[in-house]
Amino acid sequence: MQSSDRVIRSRAMRGASLCYLWLLIGFTLGTAVLLWPVRWLTAAVHRAGGSQGLENALVIVLVLAYVVVSFVLALRLNTVVCSRLASRGRWAVLALATLVTATTAWSWHNPSRMLSGFAGGGALEAVKTNNGAVFEFGAYPDENALKALKARGVTTIISLQDPNVIVEREGIEEEHEAITKLGLQLISAPMLPWFSENRESLEKVRRVAASGHGHYYVHCGLGRDRVNIVKRLIENLGARTASAADLRPPLGFEGRKRDFEQGSLVLLAPHVWLIPYPEREELYGCIFEGSPGRVVLLLDSTQTAQDSVLKESRRLLSAYGVPFTETLVPGSSATGVATAARSVSQMTPPVTVIAYRTPWHDGLPRKGAEAAIIFRDAYSPKHTWRITTGTFKAEHKPNEWTGGKESGC
Repeated sequence: MQSSDRVIRSRAMRGASLCYLWLLIGFTLGTAVLLWPVRWLTAAVHRAGGSQGLENALVIVLVLAYVVVSFVLALRLNTVVCSRLASRGRWAVLALATLVTATTAWSWHNPSRMLSGFAGGGALEAVKTNNGAVFEFGAYPDENALKALKARGVTTIISLQDPNVIVEREGIEEEHEAITKLGLQLISAPMLPWFSENRESLEKVRRVAASGHGHYYVHCGLGRDRVNIVKRLIENLGARTASAADLRPPLGFEGRKRDFEQGSLVLLAPHVWLIPYPEREELYGCIFEGSPGRVVLLLDSTQTAQDSVLKESRRLLSAYGVPFTETLVPGSSATGVATAARSVSQMTPPVTVIAYRTPWHDGLPRKGAEAAIIFRDAYSPKHTWRITTGTFKAEHKPNEWTGGKESGC
């Protein structure tokens, strides 16, 4: 007869031990299966020209085999733990299994740090659509990666991660906070590869690819299976491989030397700008292809001309994925504009405030620039702002820029 120290006879204890070991082994083994066997299987299907349906079916079979194998392994290990090991040995085995699983779970917190490389994921070739939208693809981006993407011109993140996947929940929440903090836009298109058709999310991506004009970063966790599906979808819509010029860093206002067509460029604070509503070429170069940060529309919807500009702004900024805020100022109300200035001062730069018109270089009132002048003075009451472009001409018209190296938009 074996001593009680060596044998666990309680069915409840044996059952609890089996469930716990199966959970640990299942999680760790499942991660390993996803990193390697699934990768090899899907790559083989692609090389053979197999359909997505065939890939789904084979992966499901592989997952079922993994479930059976993980249960058998847990059952055998549980027999050893409950019947053949002394108390100290049992705790040692459980502690080791727990440590390995905890380490695996930690690696899922930011899969791009470690798992993506093992899985063969990461950055894929960027593509550009006929509308001019650029799509980059990769693994889950932490806050530092998001900052780098923003500096490269990305304005919108398309996340394919699904909150129903337990290991992705925490990362989804952290990414949402970081995106809000950095002033980026988020499109959530959750996908479960192989086990769902993901029709709603794929249709959302299809609409963005068909009508969008911005710079997007598409990611799942590992930067492999789900992003590959989306990349193929976008390529099937006619997208081509993006060139180096498509991925160049966007230009800001810092090096601009020319006036805008409708007024001067005013620097309110570091990376906080006040500009007139841009003409079409200026709008593309400085807003859609530039790095304006959050755009604040300082417009009067009661004025016919400004209401038209407001409607156009809503449509275009939304289509190009530029984050914006509306600040409506009926009658260029000094109180309303001052309130808007205080609100903008609390925003995280970069911020670009667009008024209907801005003053020329004398800084004096001109028709249509009243709200801009009130805003400028309310934002910087001690006149720390400065007009940064051209040389003022007495006729109050934009000057012809005649020299000097220009590095801004």
